[in-house]
Amino acid sequence: MNSHSHDPGNGSQDPHATRGSAVFQSAPQIFGVAQRSYARCVADGVRLPIEDMDAALTTVLFAALSTEVFINELADMADSFARAGIDGSPQLAAFAAAALETEESRKSTRSKYRIAGEMLAKRPFEKDRATYRDFDFLISLRDFVVHLKPDRLEWIDSAVSRDAARIDNGLTERRLLHKREGVATSLLSDISTAPVAEWALAVASAIIREVVLDLPPGILSEIYRRYVSQGYFGAPLAAEKEGQR
Repeated sequence: MNSHSHDPGNGSQDPHATRGSAVFQSAPQIFGVAQRSYARCVADGVRLPIEDMDAALTTVLFAALSTEVFINELADMADSFARAGIDGSPQLAAFAAAALETEESRKSTRSKYRIAGEMLAKRPFEKDRATYRDFDFLISLRDFVVHLKPDRLEWIDSAVSRDAARIDNGLTERRLLHKREGVATSLLSDISTAPVAEWALAVASAIIREVVLDLPPGILSEIYRRYVSQGYFGAPLAAEKEGQR
């Protein structure tokens, strides 16, 4: 979150000083990068296969990044509003305090979304809920790529094993892994596909929108609902996807 203030006068002592401030939200822009990258990897036209893979991988990474930036910005905004008395919701203040505490203790983005569900929606945390399970796996994909190590694959006859089995199994479970018999590919290549990109965008959209809808009535809720109504944080529409293929 970036802020800028301008005071051309002589500080607070000057009654004629012009002061102001602005807050820039980055999550909509970062999610937009994921949306535009996805559009490139499914658009009509002649391209090198690596170009589609690059666009798909960019979609996955920026979709995951947008969820992290969104929840961090939301917590910061909620805390600022509570301190300024702009939005007096006890739920919002409690969420902000707990989320910022996890920031200081370097806990994960996953923890912040769990806190959001428990404190904003008063919803018991369910680790196996589909929305959260997909979100959890999206963050795992991001971590896998960011902390990438050599992808070791071993096989005996038709039995195949690899170090990053959790990623392989997660893609297979979601029917996002399409292997050709007798062809070995890296997991990075397996992640860099249009189906995985589409899934990642939909997952990020779902978890962000869920939190937005859970926000208690007030100014902050209006701000984020306006983002949603203007088309931010949206997954690809079925009609658009069919038209691009």
